[in-house]
Amino acid sequence: MLPNRLPDFISIGLVMGLVSCGSVPTIDAEISTTTEPETVAAAETATNSLVLGDISKNDPAGSFEEFQPLADYLAIQLAETGIDDGKVKVAPDIETMGQWLAAGEVDIFFDSPYPALSLAAEVGARPILRRWKKGDAQYHAIIFTVADSGIDSVQDLSGNLIAFDSPYSTSGYMLPMFYLLEENLAPVEKDSLRSTVANDEVGYIFTYDDSNTLQWVINGDVAAGVVDNQTFAELPDIIRGNLRILLETEAIPRQIAIIAADLEPLTVDALTQVLLDIDQSTEGKAVLEQFERTAKFDQFPTPNYLNRLEEMFARVNEWPE
Repeated sequence: MLPNRLPDFISIGLVMGLVSCGSVPTIDAEISTTTEPETVAAAETATNSLVLGDISKNDPAGSFEEFQPLADYLAIQLAETGIDDGKVKVAPDIETMGQWLAAGEVDIFFDSPYPALSLAAEVGARPILRRWKKGDAQYHAIIFTVADSGIDSVQDLSGNLIAFDSPYSTSGYMLPMFYLLEENLAPVEKDSLRSTVANDEVGYIFTYDDSNTLQWVINGDVAAGVVDNQTFAELPDIIRGNLRILLETEAIPRQIAIIAADLEPLTVDALTQVLLDIDQSTEGKAVLEQFERTAKFDQFPTPNYLNRLEEMFARVNEWPE
């Protein structure tokens, strides 16, 4: 077990709560009252509606509050294409969202690359744009350990446990998994902190929360953990100073927008242009601010940008070979 070098009075959960909290400004936009928050079933959607999808098991009402102003704005801007209203559907899980995209019940969905590419591969949805969620165009993952763990590189993780976030996390699963594989390591999922890890493998276990990841690393329950660079940078100095970075991955899009395979090409072209232009007007900026403080949408920076994401996705999904 790795030593705990931080003072006992520090609560990681409290620290992470303070780091992540913030206020979202309200905007002068009409929220549709015709769509009530629901997590599984929804009324039949008219063919002239543009439907935005989100996944939220615990707070579907929050998704409606954040997404409906954007849905309303897009519907107004796309009126000439035959769209007459904007709706929001909130799924409890990624499997349900996949079913809705495949059935044409959701037209556009926003998420980080791993779940978005998973849906694209499953139902033929297509990535179209990069979303600057919370003002960030891109982010990356950081693999870290405690400073005095005796672990100096990711190669030293063989025979040890590493804490990942969740199975559909981009920064907390896909990115670190890809880099471990690129280092010719053999990641193997474990279901318990007490699981045996062979010397020729790297055991990984899901924590489902960044505060859990930090606490497990600091307590010595796992040899290393993974968080995204924003989370790591926001840690108080007293915590960050007791950690050592083992590896930083390359940066990838914070989020991407994917569209359903059956969306009309003319609508796709018009929708893409509206999203690219939305940050150019005062009204559009207000809508983006409520949409999880999105700064803007833009094209993928280079022709190979999306190819690189798909390469990572394929490598991780093909393991074990």
